[in-house]
Amino acid sequence: MDDYYDPEASDPGPAYSRVGYSDEATLEDAGTFQPRFRVVVRRAAMATAKQATTGSLHFPVALAAIPVVCLLVYIMFWTLSMRGGFYRSQLERQIQHERVVRAELEAELNRKRAPGLIGVRAKQLDMVRPERRVFAWTTAIQSAP
Repeated sequence: MDDYYDPEASDPGPAYSRVGYSDEATLEDAGTFQPRFRVVVRRAAMATAKQATTGSLHFPVALAAIPVVCLLVYIMFWTLSMRGGFYRSQLERQIQHERVVRAELEAELNRKRAPGLIGVRAKQLDMVRPERRVFAWTTAIQSAP
């Protein structure tokens, strides 16, 4: 008769004791089940995962972004300085080339301005020397006849 429940009995015994009840529980309390732990209603798994990743990733991403931004700025300035150096050397070569061309042109101009060369070229073209003109300074203005 161990399976029979006697409501009149004062001690139900170990067969009828429930987990979560203290030893002082009365028979009236024995009929209602009260869980030992509180039941927690969980939210959807996606919402908690999204909330956990969104809030917890801001700081690590910002912390990792700082060196990346510094590296990008360094690379940008290094590239600009290299490009500036190449452009400067190109301009210096161009200036040197222009100076050489100018020196050649000045040498050619000086050769063409030489009096000996001018006289030789004039004789080849049958040119004659102009007659000598003497200019005199006067104080009065003379009118043409």
